[in-house]
Amino acid sequence: MQNNWPWKTKITKEDYDSNIIWPKISIVTPSFNQGNFIEETILSILNQKYPNLEYIIIDGASTDNSLKIIEKYKSQLHYFISEKDNGQSDALVKGFSKATGQILNWINSDDILNEYALLNVANAFLNNKIDFMHSRNAIIDMQSNLIGYMPNYIDNLKLRYLYEMPHGQQSAFFTTEIYNKVSGINPNLSFSMDYELYVKMHMLNCVSMRFDFLCGSIRSHDNTKTNTLKDIMYIENGIIFSSVLENLGYYKESKFLKELGYNSYDLNIKSTIKIKKSEIKSMVAEFYKKILWNYYNCKSPVTKNLIVRIFMNKPSEIFNLNNLKVLKDSIFFNGIN
Repeated sequence: MQNNWPWKTKITKEDYDSNIIWPKISIVTPSFNQGNFIEETILSILNQKYPNLEYIIIDGASTDNSLKIIEKYKSQLHYFISEKDNGQSDALVKGFSKATGQILNWINSDDILNEYALLNVANAFLNNKIDFMHSRNAIIDMQSNLIGYMPNYIDNLKLRYLYEMPHGQQSAFFTTEIYNKVSGINPNLSFSMDYELYVKMHMLNCVSMRFDFLCGSIRSHDNTKTNTLKDIMYIENGIIFSSVLENLGYYKESKFLKELGYNSYDLNIKSTIKIKKSEIKSMVAEFYKKILWNYYNCKSPVTKNLIVRIFMNKPSEIFNLNNLKVLKDSIFFNGIN
């Protein structure tokens, strides 16, 4: 096994203070036909040399060279299975059902953890009474070259946690306790299972912290779900946000989103977070901005519907004209250009 790839830094067991009782971290990798990248994923986790790691790989019966690669590291895995499944969410449900760690995350089979990620994550939980943390997330290309960074917003996080993901999934870790409180991953979602999971955690007022260390990297290539299932992502995000509004008791706003095509569903939690009416207006306006911007990228029919309604400017169609003004100002004068 290579000792430092996929980074230049070589981590050793001596990097971890032997006097500290390091919390068990469980990481799940859902895998399917990513043989070009999965070895780098595996080594980015194993080469952390984290002293209390529980690593799980759930493969969906890959037909490429993935299984041959995984077999090389099988002795270092807590659990591994390869069988047909119903997609990524199904694999994650299986994987987390085998996890026994105090801290959880998943790293997809084409993404990586950055050097010292688990050391920094463990210290974040050891030094703070938190349920959830997120940090900086890089973007890499097919050759693992750095090509940018994902947003890791500082401002207005209380609301951002509800209407978007203000961080990358690879850099978001959470306790098993909060994961179980929200009943874990929703197997019915194809793309936005991470957003829904984090939304529910924050609706239960979990204690979150943002950090500045570089933690994970998402790989950009033509076959990623982000590129191939963009329409599904935008629709699922809208459905989840509509469900959030309904769960918080803002039925009028949720009804408007339903009319746009975002049909809400029961999140099966009782929210304990308090959101003011003015904050709801701000969240909805920001959400409108996002879906209008998405229109320029994927020509979403839902977004087209919203644009038509805005230009019709009928009070009966727009639930709050003050929101409409905020929307117009933010999008057409300050936002999209």
